Amino acid sequence: MAHKQSMGWFRVVACMLVGVFFVGTAQAQVFSLDAVTSGANGVFPDDLLLPGPAPVLPGAAALPPPPPPGFPIPPVDVDAFSFSQIFPGAHTVLGVEFSVAPGSIGAAGTAVIVESGGVGGLDEPADIFGSGLGGGNIQVADGDGLPLAPPIPLGVVEPGTNVDGWDAGPPFGPPAFPGIYFTITAFEAATHPIYTGTGSTGADVFFSPPVIGYSVAPVVFMTGAALGLGPLDDIDGLSIMEDGTGGPSLGDVVYFSLTPGSPSLVGLGASPADVLVSTLGGVPAIAFTAGTLGLLPSDDIDALHLVSVPEPASVALMCLGAIGLCRRRV
Repeated sequence: MAHKQSMGWFRVVACMLVGVFFVGTAQAQVFSLDAVTSGANGVFPDDLLLPGPAPVLPGAAALPPPPPPGFPIPPVDVDAFSFSQIFPGAHTVLGVEFSVAPGSIGAAGTAVIVESGGVGGLDEPADIFGSGLGGGNIQVADGDGLPLAPPIPLGVVEPGTNVDGWDAGPPFGPPAFPGIYFTITAFEAATHPIYTGTGSTGADVFFSPPVIGYSVAPVVFMTGAALGLGPLDDIDGLSIMEDGTGGPSLGDVVYFSLTPGSPSLVGLGASPADVLVSTLGGVPAIAFTAGTLGLLPSDDIDALHLVSVPEPASVALMCLGAIGLCRRRV
């Protein structure tokens, strides 16, 4: 009986670990593409997309044109986004889902190195990967779903597409999210007519309700300075754990990655493939190293979503699976 009990718990744990990456297939995965490659897929860099790709929340290009002599507002190069997860108390990170920038290679024996061919510049930037933080990673979504479709084919051109934003939770509806948290590229902060002259940087986190043209009607959620970052830092991966207050507070936890060349990487001894963490008024720190994700320090995370508990759909499915396994095995 003791042996059966121990085997039952082993199967429960195994089920939970596998569920970290594949439970999200029942939800609405949302992604975005960078400014360079979005056009080849018939979308814009601030469109939030469902696999297809099909805009679920269009950006600035979908807004009606202003009356003459006004000019249409150009799309915004959104660098990262997050719908946030609500955690009034502490949370535990079970795994990390991410994309990588073109040229990333991946550690030996991982899905990233399979897609990059060990040289980079192939299919790796169009895919989503998942890691259980044990030094490896698997493929969660494939750009074109060929030759064999993994759990989610995104329906984009491959090679030649860079997925730069990803969230594995439902975008709208139950469980409801208050809106969209996002960052823009440092170049966009300096040149886009909505942002230039406002003092915005690539390290600022913005917030908008889920409305068409969200990218040109934001408010600042947390400045880069409030996260302990400098004006030349550039956040390119974002996953927010919000404490449920609806505004920036000490209970909010911001996970992020920085682009190569961001000065804070040097001070932290970090790489663009590390996941960093900070809070309001906090000091950035390394949350998960490149090695724990199955990446090389020379790689670059480009989209980020942390799978944490309690995340409603994940917890419900894992609990149901655990109950079923225990009933059969105990």
